[in-house]
Amino acid sequence: DMAVHDDDADGIASATNVVGLQYPIGDSNELRLETIFGLEDATGQYRMRVAIDLVPSPPDTFGLQSPMVLTLERRTSSISSRGTIAEGGGLDGKTVSMLLGERLRGSKTFVDEPVTSVNYVQDSIVHVPLPGNISIAYGWVTDHDWTLQVGHVGQSGMRRVVSRTFTVTQDGELDFEIQSWVEDPQEVTVP
Repeated sequence: DMAVHDDDADGIASATNVVGLQYPIGDSNELRLETIFGLEDATGQYRMRVAIDLVPSPPDTFGLQSPMVLTLERRTSSISSRGTIAEGGGLDGKTVSMLLGERLRGSKTFVDEPVTSVNYVQDSIVHVPLPGNISIAYGWVTDHDWTLQVGHVGQSGMRRVVSRTFTVTQDGELDFEIQSWVEDPQEVTVP
């Protein structure tokens, strides 16, 4: 068992550290679910963005669409350029190298990163480890509730989670709830 903290508990996970977005794609009933984890190391601040497309087809099917996209985004300045950093040309080798940053220039791509475990199913929930210390878990938790959790394990072992639960109502409508929390492996509850 792991202790679970609220978003505001001890300032461990604030809105600047994890964000969950959900929005429709085009004219279909497909949804894009984005989870953004704020990260920091010796080379600076950056974000890990996880984008998953979902096709909910109540009452019994929820389809995750391929591919899932993991994007590492580096902060280049504390002052926003409002997306204009590359306007007006000037993208020579030196500028591109500066924008990438030391961490991204020297890192492996996620495709090259080994995944440490395999997919497994527990109580009808599928658990999938992904590169970049990201994991997802999805499946039916009740007859009417389908859940998708996206988590990131940091260097300290803390796991930040964004959980979305989709509920199929009696009239066939789709409701959802989104929550986030931090799990601290150091705070183990002993039965």
